[in-house]
Amino acid sequence: MLPVIHSRDEGIKTIDVLNILLRPIEDRQIAKNIPFHIDKNVSFVYSVKHIGGHWKNALCDGMGVWKQNGKETRFADVTESGFPLSEEIVFVKERKITETSVKVVRHKYLNKSCAGLHRIVIHLEDARTNEALDMLYVQYYFDKFYPGEINIKPHGNSKKPLQFKKTSQTTKDRIKQLRSEKLKPKEINSTIFEESGGIKEVKSGAFLPRNRQQIYNQKTKVKCSDPIVECSDLAKEQEKSRNKFIRDVRSAPEFTLFLASDTQLNDIKKFCTANKNFSVLGVDTTFNIGQYYVTLFTYRNLMLQTNRGTEPVMIGPTLVHQRKTFESYFKLPSTLLQECPELRHLKCFGTDGDVNLSTAMESTFPDSKHLLCDIHMEDNIQRKLKQLGITGKAGKQILIDIFGDIVENKKFPGLVDCTSASEFDQKVNTFSSSWKECHEKGNEFWCYFIEFKSELIKNCMTSELQAMCGFGFPPKPYTQNANECMNSVIKNSLKSDNQSKVDPFEFAKKLEKIVQQQEREVKMAFVGLGEYKVKDEYRHLLIPEDQFWRKNASQREATLQRLQAQPLRPRQPEDESTEKRLNNLSMSPEDSQIISIPYRILLDIFDEADGIRQNERNIVSVPGSDQSIYFVKDRCSLDSPRKVTCNPNTGLTKCDNKCVRWKGYKFCGHTVAVADKERCLTKFVEKFKKQGTTANLSQMSCANLPKNRGKKPQKSTQVRKGRCNIPPSVVTEYQEDPEQHQPCHLTFMAGLIKKCYGCQQNFSDKQRHPPHDLILKRYDHRVYNSPKSKTMRKTKTLQNTYFHLNVDCVRKRHPQFEFSTDVILHEEIKHQLSSQHVQLLESLGLDIDIEEV
Repeated sequence: MLPVIHSRDEGIKTIDVLNILLRPIEDRQIAKNIPFHIDKNVSFVYSVKHIGGHWKNALCDGMGVWKQNGKETRFADVTESGFPLSEEIVFVKERKITETSVKVVRHKYLNKSCAGLHRIVIHLEDARTNEALDMLYVQYYFDKFYPGEINIKPHGNSKKPLQFKKTSQTTKDRIKQLRSEKLKPKEINSTIFEESGGIKEVKSGAFLPRNRQQIYNQKTKVKCSDPIVECSDLAKEQEKSRNKFIRDVRSAPEFTLFLASDTQLNDIKKFCTANKNFSVLGVDTTFNIGQYYVTLFTYRNLMLQTNRGTEPVMIGPTLVHQRKTFESYFKLPSTLLQECPELRHLKCFGTDGDVNLSTAMESTFPDSKHLLCDIHMEDNIQRKLKQLGITGKAGKQILIDIFGDIVENKKFPGLVDCTSASEFDQKVNTFSSSWKECHEKGNEFWCYFIEFKSELIKNCMTSELQAMCGFGFPPKPYTQNANECMNSVIKNSLKSDNQSKVDPFEFAKKLEKIVQQQEREVKMAFVGLGEYKVKDEYRHLLIPEDQFWRKNASQREATLQRLQAQPLRPRQPEDESTEKRLNNLSMSPEDSQIISIPYRILLDIFDEADGIRQNERNIVSVPGSDQSIYFVKDRCSLDSPRKVTCNPNTGLTKCDNKCVRWKGYKFCGHTVAVADKERCLTKFVEKFKKQGTTANLSQMSCANLPKNRGKKPQKSTQVRKGRCNIPPSVVTEYQEDPEQHQPCHLTFMAGLIKKCYGCQQNFSDKQRHPPHDLILKRYDHRVYNSPKSKTMRKTKTLQNTYFHLNVDCVRKRHPQFEFSTDVILHEEIKHQLSSQHVQLLESLGLDIDIEEV
């Protein structure tokens, strides 16, 4: 028997219920179960926790369908001391609620099977948080008297004449939860049955699903979700958590999701920014996961190795986005740099050639080297050859010309094996005639290659660049196999869960599990377990398994974090003799990251500098000089040392013009040796790379030649006859052209300035926003096309001309232009420069005193 509070033939007043619920109630007066049948006027008080944890469970009373015919919400204010009496309860308006107020919700129902049967349900909630309180009041009463046996009718939507039995709210919520975990209806039914204690412990059929169809029907309700809201909610929840993964969520102008763990960020900082041992940061886009794109980074853990002896590939930070535009891709590297500013020292990154993705990476990491995938480039060119019908021997020969050929472990070099830009251009020109003549559409392919592929290969695929990025010499080609492997891992994981297509929230949760599993494998390697092994040079970091298991959880975590934070060791060079030769210098050719000088020549320059540094007498300081001026021994001319000047503060180092390599490259063994002696070799190398100097064959060929070559050794004595012997007009002075000595003035883009006078291209909108809003102004005699005479004319007076902040643009009009000597920075402009402006100018070779800006 259920304990009945009282029996009334009319609805109870709300204030009377408050007097019952707000006072202490004995446990024997609280109903622990829900009635199966009502045949008289009764009232019950329930404890919500006793009926399943939700007040709506009290509505499952076995009386079929009820129709709600009224709802009333009021706020009651009670005294803080003691238990309230009727006169102490005051109903107030919502805006006047206080800490002693409760929310009283009254529901009225009418039974469909018995028109005279009423039900009143009153439950309480916290007035401020709307959290349901534990006590609940339910009253049943008939209008006149009990009409006898009540025939329970089926539900209005039912097609079968079966009595309707309501399912509890707790059971419905559990079904939804299990459906979201992608369990099958049969498994859900079994799970709920077991959780309810089996057939012996279930309180009523209301706490079990009616049938599998009810579970199937919940499917449409589960789909009614908003991934953007869910991702935003999870990001806020993880914001201050130690296990932060969703770091940035944006809904406009497109939905983007940036995912990264702390371990991923620390690993990339460690493995991709070291000077002597670093991993390429690969980036690629994968498709067919959902109605969005997934672009993710990959890197290699350089402290571990797989069973095959290779360094394992790791999934890095990931971006979920809706478009493949520059703006979409830019969110990935820019957010990565925001989360980990140390990545501005990123050494190199690799892409598959996607223009927008490559541009976004280059914009964020301007000082990093860009590698292109050899396989993707070859596939693209093969596809173009097939499209043009150039197949067979002709197509194969073109591919060999570009990518080379390997026969019996020997590489026949192609364009990708060039060691300098000049060598590349020369080779391309030699292939011009053979490509055009090999097929009727050979000329069309030649134009395609020059317009779309030539510059990409020269800047991102040459052996010179790949050697600098740690691929050896001759280098192994860079590929995106690592990224493709990780894309496959993610997709296979989704397929194993029968989730080939998922929404962004489900993908984020699944990727988080994959990353956590990846991090566990790394940790297990330091204990000697799992799929990975610690490299020999890090074997001293291994922890004996029995010693590890003795530690408690916090000690294990602290130990593993300490081991993973250990610094990397420099990669051992394949040629140990090179390491021995260069043991007198503070920098190796690989550390210099110089790609404008052929690698073998660069090795020889450093080798010469190392030989000079072996003996202190090879570098002799010039006495009595305020500057650091030295005479340096030259290995080719022992009786004629080279004169080198060096400024240790700025790293500016110069050799005399008799040095062949200085004339050709502005970089030689003498300057490297002196800069190393003055401890400014790093500054000197960085300044050289910023200047972007390339080999000057004309200057190199003129080195050590007579200054008066081509001149007649003595004056002519022949007297000319005739009109030619007439004395010329007397000339007193030359009329100087004022345009010849005009400098360029650094200024900001403003007003109606539209076109660059050098390249004749319009200034873009990007160049009207800092830091790209700096341009060069010069006073010139403008050249223009006269509409009357149809000829080119020049203005009589000097006029303003404007150029991009690019040396090539100015040199189209003034070939002798140099940034370091021909640019004036006025004080009013200097005071308006930001730190970004200063960095841009310094990258072009202009030294700006930051303290003055």
